[in-house]
Amino acid sequence: MYKLDDLGFKNWISRNQFGFMKGRSTLDAIDNLVTNIEKNKQHKLLTLCLFFDIRGAFDNAWHPGIVNKLKDSGCPIWMVKLLHSYLSDRIVSYSNEFSLNIEKSCPQGGILSPFLWNININDLLDLNLPNNSHIQAYADDVCVIIAGKTKSDLEFTTSEVFQIFDRWASNNKLVFDSKKTVAAIFTSKRIFPKPALVFNGNVIEIKEKAKYLGVTLDRKLLWTEHIRNWINSAKQYSTKLMCAAKCTWGLKPRALKNMYLSVIESTILYAVPVWIAALNKKYIVRMLSSVQRLSLILITKSFRTAQTDVLTALAGVLPIDLRAKELTIMRYAKKGRPEYWPEFSKPGIPISSRTKSHSVYTDEIIKKFWMFNPMIAHLPFP
Repeated sequence: MYKLDDLGFKNWISRNQFGFMKGRSTLDAIDNLVTNIEKNKQHKLLTLCLFFDIRGAFDNAWHPGIVNKLKDSGCPIWMVKLLHSYLSDRIVSYSNEFSLNIEKSCPQGGILSPFLWNININDLLDLNLPNNSHIQAYADDVCVIIAGKTKSDLEFTTSEVFQIFDRWASNNKLVFDSKKTVAAIFTSKRIFPKPALVFNGNVIEIKEKAKYLGVTLDRKLLWTEHIRNWINSAKQYSTKLMCAAKCTWGLKPRALKNMYLSVIESTILYAVPVWIAALNKKYIVRMLSSVQRLSLILITKSFRTAQTDVLTALAGVLPIDLRAKELTIMRYAKKGRPEYWPEFSKPGIPISSRTKSHSVYTDEIIKKFWMFNPMIAHLPFP
């Protein structure tokens, strides 16, 4: 893989692929999806998202097709020959009783398998789709975003997308599982038309919410259900943390704090830069704070009557809503997108990934953020 990095293989892979790519993550894929939905809402368009499932994706990757795509991608001929040799003449045998030639699957556990899959699906992500449609993928999780003013617009565009996907799957000896394909519509309207969708002979039900890479997307992007789901998971972790603290009485606060930061806080704030706007609702902040409070009582060995602000100060952590904002600022600073937080990107703090390292600007932004919050301004900056 290091050799592939040196050869600049990232240039061979579509920008719409977020899986197994250095510098890209699930958060980037989710952010890209939500950004497209929000843009459509601003233009008063209905948004239909199709989440496709490829049946046995890695197990059914066709070796000859991968080799041909390597040639078309600009891969050096010597590497094409090397990988062709690696994938050719593969035989599975069982107790010397029978053997079978294998022409499919990326070898399970192989370090090259993610790269081979990205090459295999790359041409799908570069296909010319109808207007007002966008495709993206995280590994084998393929999503198509379709915008339209009317029900008929969505139906017509979706029908074209299905035909394009069918042809691609047939050429690559893959099958899209229509029974596992999910369609969800996003709009702020109370009453909206639901398009009739048929894929490979199966009717695709239109849902008002969908789960994508661990994030629950509701029809209006209010994020309430997503936050509640992760809060419930965090409460279960808190209960287990409480049991661990009781079983090993005297467990050091630092150990408990590390467990809180690495498990509970990261669970609650998963993909927070995408749903940060939900923190404008006070009841959401209260929900998050209640989970944080349970852990802080264990960390500080305090009484249940202690105030939450005091607990955060004693534990040396930020209140959960401020921590969420901190993570969001850090992300957009690293991505060079200060427009999301204009109050922290005035002339005194320029942001440019080309002239300074991201970490420098991140530290400056966080320091300014710290100074401008009265709840923590009196505390020393770490």
